[in-house]
Amino acid sequence: MRRTRAALRRVTLLLALWPVLQAHAAAPQAGSETSQRFESANAAFAAGRYAEAREGFAQVLREDGASASVLFNLGNASFRAGRVADAILSYERALLLAPRDQDVRANLRRAREAAELPADDGGAWGRLVALATLDGWAFLASGGLWLLCGALIALRLVRADSGAV
Repeated sequence: MRRTRAALRRVTLLLALWPVLQAHAAAPQAGSETSQRFESANAAFAAGRYAEAREGFAQVLREDGASASVLFNLGNASFRAGRVADAILSYERALLLAPRDQDVRANLRRAREAAELPADDGGAWGRLVALATLDGWAFLASGGLWLLCGALIALRLVRADSGAV
């Protein structure tokens, strides 16, 4: 009986700490090659070398995959380099990854105006998707799973205390 409770406590503690351990393992290390390339591209952008910044962000994108911040910065560098179509594409891709980001929306709207394209508000479906992001749904589902696991463990402990296994 005591072994069962101790084992359940260890499992519960491990499950509670798992997200923290995963987040720490997945965090990019300061001074990493990716971070250096990203900072180098940001420095080129700040210095007004937009074509160089655009290439730097594109390299980060190719080698490390898409992220909303890299796509947003690539869009900014493309827009400043005069490549409005590329900027619109980058902003649209960034918006898929970060649908609530108002900076991305504002820059996309500005780039579409520069290209003399009609404004795209996304319609009712686009507004719904912006409210219910993939991260939001994943957070809701994982929270429900944690509640279910906690309830099952509590039920098991109550049954173990009452002697009915």
